[in-house]
Amino acid sequence: MNKVKPFALAILVMSALAGCGAEESAERYFNRGMELYETGDLVKAKLEFRNALQIDGKNSQAWLMVGQIEEKETNWSQAFGAYSKAVELDPENAPARAKRGLLLLAGNDTAGALVEAEAVLSSNPRDPEALVLRSAINNRLDKRDEAFADVREALAIAPNHREGLILLGQIELVGGDAQAAIAATEQAIAAYPKDTELLLMLGGIYESIGQPNAAIDVLRKIVEIEPTVITHRQRLAGYLGEQGEQDEAIRVLRDSISLDPENEDAKLALVRFVAEQRSLADAGKEIEQMLAVTPNAAKLQFALAELQANSGNLDGARRIYEQVIKDSAEMPAGSEGRWRLAMLAMSEGKTDEAVALASEVLADDPNNEQALLIRGAIALERDDAEQVIADARTVVKNKPDSVDALRLLAQGHLKKQEFALAQDALSSAIKVAPDQPASYLELARVRVASGDLDGALATLEALLEKIPENADAQNAIAQIQLGQQDWASLETSSKRILDSSPDHPIGHYLQGLLLQRQGDLDGAIKAFQQALDRAPGAVEPLLALARAYGAQGRFGEAEAAVRKLLVENPNNISASGLLAEILEADSRPTEAIGVYEEIIRFNPQAPSGYLGLARLQERQEDNAGAIATLRKGIDATSRNDFMLFTLAIMLQKAQQMEEAAAVYEEVLASNPGADVVANNLAMLLLAGPDASHAQRERALELASRFENSEQAVFLDTLGWAQYQLGRYDLAAGTLNRALKAGQPFSEVQYHLGMTYLKLGRNAEATELLQSALGTDTAFEGSEEAKVALGSISVAD
Repeated sequence: MNKVKPFALAILVMSALAGCGAEESAERYFNRGMELYETGDLVKAKLEFRNALQIDGKNSQAWLMVGQIEEKETNWSQAFGAYSKAVELDPENAPARAKRGLLLLAGNDTAGALVEAEAVLSSNPRDPEALVLRSAINNRLDKRDEAFADVREALAIAPNHREGLILLGQIELVGGDAQAAIAATEQAIAAYPKDTELLLMLGGIYESIGQPNAAIDVLRKIVEIEPTVITHRQRLAGYLGEQGEQDEAIRVLRDSISLDPENEDAKLALVRFVAEQRSLADAGKEIEQMLAVTPNAAKLQFALAELQANSGNLDGARRIYEQVIKDSAEMPAGSEGRWRLAMLAMSEGKTDEAVALASEVLADDPNNEQALLIRGAIALERDDAEQVIADARTVVKNKPDSVDALRLLAQGHLKKQEFALAQDALSSAIKVAPDQPASYLELARVRVASGDLDGALATLEALLEKIPENADAQNAIAQIQLGQQDWASLETSSKRILDSSPDHPIGHYLQGLLLQRQGDLDGAIKAFQQALDRAPGAVEPLLALARAYGAQGRFGEAEAAVRKLLVENPNNISASGLLAEILEADSRPTEAIGVYEEIIRFNPQAPSGYLGLARLQERQEDNAGAIATLRKGIDATSRNDFMLFTLAIMLQKAQQMEEAAAVYEEVLASNPGADVVANNLAMLLLAGPDASHAQRERALELASRFENSEQAVFLDTLGWAQYQLGRYDLAAGTLNRALKAGQPFSEVQYHLGMTYLKLGRNAEATELLQSALGTDTAFEGSEEAKVALGSISVAD
């Protein structure tokens, strides 16, 4: 029998003892964490739970407790991760499932939250946490009866369940029973008398039902419970100020200073309140009195400088910042003084000075958030996208929840046309601060710029879910719908704006456009005038009013409206263009030409003057003049693509086919995705019987992009290219799709008829060719269609 050597035996014994000790140590850490958690020392409690998990990472309860602490500290993602780990280790951990479900619900994932609630209730139908969770889910889904039943059952099991009572109060309040909501909240307060969150909810209920005195009493009680918490006093003071009790509000804030004379935040709270409720001058006197006692209080000095700047005394603000820098050069206050002075310089347009100051801060602290944001913002003005992105990324790396940095990062990516990265940054900003409208509006603009109009609308609708009255979102949605000519949706938007913001001009302007489209010009004019009553200087309603007058033949009133706008905005090209249109409609083409020539003279790089003049010349049958105007404009506007496209169309009408094709090719070279241009060029190459094989091949190459199109015109081009190359079976299928894709037109009937003729399907060919020729509209190939129809008759 082998004997274990003494040394080996010692090792075995020590290992066994170590394992036993580890288990005891993990339990000891966990128990100590629970004791600290109960006393409210969350920081030390979390450390103890983490110590327990270092020894035993599979302790589901320890993960649950870590999650609860992270949640109390508002670290939502960490809390969710901890709860998920607890559930992974023990699927029967009901509290962890319920907690995870609540976080899912907070993220609007009602389906995921319901999975967690049902998982717990399947094992224990009387679990109050899961019942409250399911009640909250049903409440979110507007299933009030189901929500009410679940929360009532939960409270029957656990009468003082905090979240259950809160939820019951919410359900009762939404249902219109304010007294029942108050009773539920007061029952929760009776169970948790020191819970300031519950008291705030009660105060909110009183405020919502118009009982300000009761709300003030509740806010006073909160201050009594936590007299040194400044935010409580600020809330009470703000509410007192709204009720006209400014002196009492100021007393409340002064009391917080008396309790803690060294607390600069308490002093600043008083200063801000005085600035908002009384005047900047009174606030300045308050700070000066405070500085007389503590002259080197940096926060107060900075606050005084801000007041000076807001009062227009920039030199006074600068002197204060410079003094702080001098007194605290090597201290944090010195760095703050520099970046604040940099912001002041930036506001004055002194960007070189601002960059130099920011660079001084960054030399000592390369990660200083404010200095990086200042340097990045100036780099944005200077079109230095790389510097913008570098500075913004540094801030985000150190502070992922910096909304300013995320928005700056998005702007940097936009400078480089990196739309996807810009959208990612703005989406992150929205996750960090879902109640800040600016990020939604910027994301919508990015999506519009990238051509994703549906995504832009979805973003704006998401903002309206958060802030239904946001006028910017409503306006942006309406502008997109207007651009899409989505009149049904625009009507809904118009009504929504008129209901929520009847004094805003956009609603009346949109209503006018809708009435004009319906032919109600009198109603449209009235609506445009209502928009102008609310915004006398608004350009779009005035232009729309002039167009409506013109549509009624009231050219004098139309001209007067536009000329009034031009007096105030002489460089408004849109107004000048509309004036030319009105003059032409009033049979004054010579004056209209003069207006266009004036636009070109004062705005030589603007395409609209050349385009308007060329179209007028074309209508006057001066095609040579129109082409000459466009050539001049193309040279002046750095070969603007739309002007080139218009020139190609006019050259084609003038039968200058070779040059027209060359111009189309130039446009495609810079805009390869321009389908209309590709379509026009393909049909030009296929026109006439003398097209070469190379031209037909190029036409098919251009039209191949339309293989999956649903546009009849594009499919017709593809099918005709296939026909021209002898691919008759393919052509028949493509042209059939074109025929069914929209209202049949002569060209597609002619093209499909010719294809059927090649395939020997003479009866179908005859019917299609007769239909094509049966209209009064002339089309390219009508003579060939007649010849082909005659050949079928002879053959028959």
